[in-house]
Amino acid sequence: MRPTLFVFTGGSLVGYVHLRPVYRGEDAQNGIVQMSDLAAAASADEIIAVWETQDIALACEIPARHEGPGLNILYASATTQLVHCYTYQERKVGRADNGLWSIEPQWTSSGQAQPITGIEPPIAELIELAFQPLPTVLDDALSVAAAHLEDHGYSVRLTA
Repeated sequence: MRPTLFVFTGGSLVGYVHLRPVYRGEDAQNGIVQMSDLAAAASADEIIAVWETQDIALACEIPARHEGPGLNILYASATTQLVHCYTYQERKVGRADNGLWSIEPQWTSSGQAQPITGIEPPIAELIELAFQPLPTVLDDALSVAAAHLEDHGYSVRLTA
């Protein structure tokens, strides 16, 4: 799954953004951070970010938070930040029509909430910028931010 950011204002989902196609290294790191534009434009008071540990480590060329695969679900507000990490083993369940293996996760952790110490640097920066006000205020900042992100290859869906 591509890293995804869900944006909430006043307890309601405003929209979400999936990471654009990226090159390894700095482009991947910048791509993740730039997803925060949607939250900033919405004046978000809560966000949820979802990513796979090894995918982020490989794409961003940074050390993984833990060995093996893991699905991370981060909740953040301006005052609270928690991450749930669900580690798993991959079990092959058969081949798809295209010849690739279908994989099923065998969960190896309960995903108990943890503080965000040791969080990946691009995720930490995404959190920080998500709650920063935009330098200029537009009447329709959310739509402008969504269009800008889409123009740069992100998949964006507004729900409000």
